Amino acid sequence: MFRVSKNLFIYRLNERDNFWPQVPTIALKKNRLKIFFSFRKKREAKTGLSKARVGYIEINSKFQLSKKLCEISVKENSLKKKYANDGLMPGCFESRNNFFLTGWKKTSKYPHKTYVLKGKLKKDTLELTKVYFKNKIFSNGPFIFKNQRKKIFFFSLGLKWFLYKNKYENIYQIRKYENKKIRSLYKVEKNEVTNRPTIIKINSEFYVFFCKRKHKDFRNQKNGYKIYFSKSKNLSVWSKPKKIRYNKRVLQSWNSGMQCYPYVFKYKNKILMAYCGNYFGRGGFSISELQKD
Repeated sequence: MFRVSKNLFIYRLNERDNFWPQVPTIALKKNRLKIFFSFRKKREAKTGLSKARVGYIEINSKFQLSKKLCEISVKENSLKKKYANDGLMPGCFESRNNFFLTGWKKTSKYPHKTYVLKGKLKKDTLELTKVYFKNKIFSNGPFIFKNQRKKIFFFSLGLKWFLYKNKYENIYQIRKYENKKIRSLYKVEKNEVTNRPTIIKINSEFYVFFCKRKHKDFRNQKNGYKIYFSKSKNLSVWSKPKKIRYNKRVLQSWNSGMQCYPYVFKYKNKILMAYCGNYFGRGGFSISELQKD
């Protein structure tokens, strides 16, 4: 069982024109953490044309803010225009410059379609270079896990759109892509929605952390995203997911209603987790210590 013991750093982006930090993604640096995330512009949100942008902050080894928000510029090319014209969200780093992301594009029938993309990041400029699973209903939340010489692709696969209370909603679930085959990790519940898988190895076992919610009426505390984990000894057979727990003072006004988009990593002999709070991150995100009971 895992529990969040304490919040080490809380980021509540609410600047004059920037807000709603989502999907925190970590790049480990010497004596500092570089935290990439998506955010939106308030002036665009007022007109209904809000796009997800990618930026980053830096915190030092004492979990103090050392560099304020810097926005990543994205080169104009055919991939950006076709698959990410309405925004980008970070996924993971395969290497220092190889960056996996989720691209957003509005459609005429459904609210949007998302795509898994790869890009090169150099000096705060991103160039998109490849799209994955473009023939699927949609895909998002990419994570590349390296095990010895092997790379395994985890992501969230869109299964269907459905109309509910005069609004289109969708169902997507985490999958593993290996040897050109897409597989489920475990026996899923009917209509469960799961997203943002991140994998970590602890001793001899592998753990996948992700967020899970109901497929209907999920914009609330009861049915909204909560963070779960599943374990495996071989990256093929995974246990039934369990919900992580929280110490009393961890859940506050900004994160008590929803916990989502986890990114779990090791830093200075500790297991840490970046995750978003209420309303899909509108309340902010945290870097927290995760303990295995």
